[in-house]
Amino acid sequence: MSLNGSEFVALIEIWAGVKNYVPAKDQRSCAEQYISNIDDAGLVDISSMSAELYGACEVFDKALKSYCTEQGYDDEEIEDNEWED
Repeated sequence: MSLNGSEFVALIEIWAGVKNYVPAKDQRSCAEQYISNIDDAGLVDISSMSAELYGACEVFDKALKSYCTEQGYDDEEIEDNEWED
């Protein structure tokens, strides 16, 4: 199962809602787990479609970049952007 554009938006909106209930110090690890769960469930093929998920928030973007790097996903979008930690 893969998602269309509006469903990508729904996943980001879910993250935005959840993030509000997570202490700031734990948001990065929560985002990493959320991304991992999305990928593991097959909702989004992160290896080829991660660029669609960028822009939600700084925490999510950093977690997504970290997850893609850890998984060895080659995403030109990640490499073209300069990310600051």
